[in-house]
Amino acid sequence: MATRSSTGPAIAWPQVHAFRLDRHRLTKPSASTLPELCSAMGCFQAQVLSAAELQAGVRTAATTLEDVRRALWNDRTLVKTSLMRGTLHVVSRDDYPIYIAALKASRLRQMRQYRAKQGVSDKEQRRMTDEAIRALEDGPLSKAEITIAVASRTRLSKAAKVWMNQSWDSVVRQAVVEGQVCYAPDQGQESVFVRTEQWLKKVREFDEDEAKQNLLRRFVRAFGPVTRRDFIKWTGFNVAEAASAWTALEDEFAKVSIDGDSYFICENDYDAVAMTPPKKQSLRLLPHFDPYLLAHHSKEHLVAPEHYKRVYRNAGWISPTVLRNGRVAGVWSHKRRGACWNVDIEPFENFSRSIQNSLRKEAKRMGEFLGLSADVTFAD
Repeated sequence: MATRSSTGPAIAWPQVHAFRLDRHRLTKPSASTLPELCSAMGCFQAQVLSAAELQAGVRTAATTLEDVRRALWNDRTLVKTSLMRGTLHVVSRDDYPIYIAALKASRLRQMRQYRAKQGVSDKEQRRMTDEAIRALEDGPLSKAEITIAVASRTRLSKAAKVWMNQSWDSVVRQAVVEGQVCYAPDQGQESVFVRTEQWLKKVREFDEDEAKQNLLRRFVRAFGPVTRRDFIKWTGFNVAEAASAWTALEDEFAKVSIDGDSYFICENDYDAVAMTPPKKQSLRLLPHFDPYLLAHHSKEHLVAPEHYKRVYRNAGWISPTVLRNGRVAGVWSHKRRGACWNVDIEPFENFSRSIQNSLRKEAKRMGEFLGLSADVTFAD
């Protein structure tokens, strides 16, 4: 039961973890459709697409890897694109225009600042972007094919040519940020792009302010309790960009206290947070870059400081993790050998035989999603 404090009703971290696990469909495998699941947790993080596929697999019941790929590339109810913090995500088709409209102005500003340091003008970038879109008129092309088309048809300065050759996606990045282009299936190791109007047909347009407020609601609903700083970290907004959305919605949020610090939740989520009992034995194997681990500025409530660098690694890599009652209790790695999925788990604490058996069952379930048998080992 919550108690009152000067910073709002007080709740404890175990309640918060239980609430977030429920919101991220990590309490038990969900029967939601893939677009519903993706929308509920924000997005799948797809810097490595196989990680996004496993993010869906760990959260769903009776879903296979082929189901995820069909939703992406055949049914197109899921869309791969570049969103928060300039990183790749998979988003539901219905949510795609909301994310694009909310993030576009901020990301174009960031791109403009960086590009100016390279000596590339807005006018030149606009020519490159427009030519890239024209090159895609007849269907999907790889990044290399788009680059060749733009270079052969556009007169560019030396700085722009260097920019185009050094920055792997400079030739198409702005079109992706603007929502005019999204990702099609890769060709081997090559990224492939397609015009959004061809891939998704009708896409609703959203006003920027409306979209930013919509994005903030989704963030607080999925990741709350949160701080403004968390929203800035998750989106990549600057303080002013985040403040405009927050100010517009502040009447929809309630303040709560955790260990004496203030956080915010959606007003109508307070009872759910306060009354959700802590999990007694919730165990999940989260894949690389799982969104559950990416939304909050401070990570102390998720992982002990001495294990931080084993989870949040150099160059932005996020390890696969063992989640026990909402906190990181170990890391794991996996490798396919023929029809077998080999999972190696490295605990941060002593795992009882019961916990080990539960994790073996979890790995078996995820292996079934991949169409593989699972073999699990535990490091000493």
